[in-house]
Amino acid sequence: MDRSALLIDAGYLLVGAGGLCTGAKRRQDIECDYSPLHEALSTRVEEHSGLPKLRTYWYDGAPGPHGELTADHHRIASLPNLKLRLGRVIHGQQKGVDTLITLDLLTLARERSVATVYLLTGDEDLREAVVAAQSLGVQVVLLGVPPRDGSRQSFTLINECDEHLMLDEAFWDPHFRRVTPAPRPPVSTTAAENAESVPEEESARRVGARHCESWVAQADSELVRLVVEQAPRIPKEVDAPMLRTAEREFGPLRDREQLRRIVRQGFLERLAALSEQQPP
Repeated sequence: MDRSALLIDAGYLLVGAGGLCTGAKRRQDIECDYSPLHEALSTRVEEHSGLPKLRTYWYDGAPGPHGELTADHHRIASLPNLKLRLGRVIHGQQKGVDTLITLDLLTLARERSVATVYLLTGDEDLREAVVAAQSLGVQVVLLGVPPRDGSRQSFTLINECDEHLMLDEAFWDPHFRRVTPAPRPPVSTTAAENAESVPEEESARRVGARHCESWVAQADSELVRLVVEQAPRIPKEVDAPMLRTAEREFGPLRDREQLRRIVRQGFLERLAALSEQQPP
């Protein structure tokens, strides 16, 4: 079939391209404009191949004990002609993503659904899957990001693919920005003097509420709506910076589950109040 497909390893994309453009080293510090990025990648693939694109397959890990979708996953899944495939995030590491990529790559090749697959990843573990797809008559083009820190692609994977297409920083730059930390509200002298008189639980609740106000002021309305709908679950990209803010006030919270719960409760209570104030 004279069509192409685009397979994207989100971990490599966000840390590689996002880190290249923003200087950030962690995914939670990188924001991506997914829709225009997907359009730009799709256009580049169709122009390079001279073939219509069947669809994009987007691979990522789902955090949490039940592997639930994050707010970013909801955005990505809603993009046209794109299939979201999720592995798991266990102890901060993606699990199962390579297996999903391998399954789709071999299915597309075996069913003769496409003539060319564009693969955006850097993982050497996919080399054998590339060889198997090629043996079934599919051309595999490896897309890459200029190397920075840990984003370098495997040389054996590059050598195995039919072509290596490096997309430079100018291509990626319009689609990434660094997350701006939520401003910490100023603390008056009077508040500081009276801090000891406020119970720790109430102080923790206030930390969550303040973080909610700062976050809502910066987030777009669609993201706020998604987080409201997912309550009481708070997406990791919102929860993690909130807990870091709380730790600046209370110290390490790793073994203080009750205090973390109260911080989150303060966030959710304030979020509910703010959402009620919004016009329908």
